[in-house]
Amino acid sequence: MLHDSLEQLRLQAHDATTPGMLHEIATESLLLLRRAIAHDEPAVPLASWLAEVVTGLVHSPAAQASYTGEGQCQRIVTGLFGQGLGIPTAEICWLNVADTVPAAEAADHLLADTFREAGFAVHSPSSATTIGTRETWQSRLAQAVADKHIDQLCMMLDAGSWMTPAVLAALHDRALLQAAVLRSRPPQLKAHHLLPASDSIVDVRGHLITPLSDLARYIAAAAGSPTTRHSERIDAGVQAGVITAATAESLQQCTVAGLQLVFSRFAEGVADLPEPYAMVPQLERSMYGASCRNLSTIIAAVLTSTPSTPSIETSS
Repeated sequence: MLHDSLEQLRLQAHDATTPGMLHEIATESLLLLRRAIAHDEPAVPLASWLAEVVTGLVHSPAAQASYTGEGQCQRIVTGLFGQGLGIPTAEICWLNVADTVPAAEAADHLLADTFREAGFAVHSPSSATTIGTRETWQSRLAQAVADKHIDQLCMMLDAGSWMTPAVLAALHDRALLQAAVLRSRPPQLKAHHLLPASDSIVDVRGHLITPLSDLARYIAAAAGSPTTRHSERIDAGVQAGVITAATAESLQQCTVAGLQLVFSRFAEGVADLPEPYAMVPQLERSMYGASCRNLSTIIAAVLTSTPSTPSIETSS
């Protein structure tokens, strides 16, 4: 169980009524996160907590009041935060679903700016993710399926609400999700005299967090589960017989290791960027290398054991 101060902030996030409260809670969440890391709070609950704080703020009355368009706007959190993998260096991403056709200027830059000022990164919307009605989003989904657009489909699958079931119903070919897993599979570390080469790269988010996210998404889809939470996706795979309990345990261990590495580096002020192997402390190198090898093996086993699908061209 996390410290009471963390739980109190999580509850306050949902009830933020002014821009000032929203900014204060967002800022305090990162301060409390650093303190929790220093006190060795468990990594998985801590990541889930940060994701819930951010989600609460996005859904808060203050955030709703910041919408400048007519009618109401449903904001659906997606990406790592939508999966309960709240890491402080990941981009916060949400999809805007308006109940009326919005004007082009009906953006939510005020909310995005508030998060950025507090120290978070925020995803910049593209033409495929700008605000739209539910019908607009359904058309985008159909187009993404037709275009085999991996990134857009993964973003919608991670969004939850009505979007995830809609994607599962439309996406009959799991090859797209397999492709997402394969492209992020951790690469082998370069070796020199049976030891990792000094110019090998450590990329915790790219080679651990991202492939873990991609694999859990694929497992849940193969199980027919609409859940978006990372741990629940793994559990759904066990219940549906997609993976074994032993594989699930190994995936959870990799998740803990990846989050611990992200949090420790964040607390130390290390940039969340690929880094030369020789520059990373020995203990972190060992944890990183072992987790990457384990995850790569699991990915190969899971994709081999699930029904094969034809090779396809993909766009990202």
